[in-house]
Amino acid sequence: MTLKERLRRRLCGLWWRVRGEPLSSKFTIPASGLKPEHLAVVLPPEFHDFDVAQHVLEPLMEHLNPYQTTVLVRENFRTWLSPDLGARIVTFDVAQKQWLGFPKEPVYRKARNIEADVVVDLTPAFDPFTAALAAATRAPLRISLDTEQSNDFYNFFITHDEGKSLAERYEILLRYV
Repeated sequence: MTLKERLRRRLCGLWWRVRGEPLSSKFTIPASGLKPEHLAVVLPPEFHDFDVAQHVLEPLMEHLNPYQTTVLVRENFRTWLSPDLGARIVTFDVAQKQWLGFPKEPVYRKARNIEADVVVDLTPAFDPFTAALAAATRAPLRISLDTEQSNDFYNFFITHDEGKSLAERYEILLRYV
């Protein structure tokens, strides 16, 4: 990670803490496993990451078997998702972002209205836009594939070996949750 990326990440974390959106660090997973009432999945905004992530979406939904699922996806990637997915689709436009990379207020409102209890961000590296979307849901459990653990946006991190491909990292995610 470059110095510029580290500085941007710290600045994003500081801005998020000042904004007053605290993250509850306490969550519990029962012995029977994770069983969310409402699962929200944030798909990556970059096409090469989205292309891999879309293949893990259905297995993730089947594995967690939530009562309700909401998928947050980039507006122009919506047509790539199966029409019989059985999930509510909420779209976002990455062009609607602030100078730091966070979404503008209308996009925040969409995320706040989801009311999920588990959020899985399938973005493989830190992205202020998707991290803010995941955090804006105010879900008690927020799962990230980001290798740099930061408690500003997420409270559960899936760790992996450095040489793993993105598809292998998603398989690890499925094993952990």
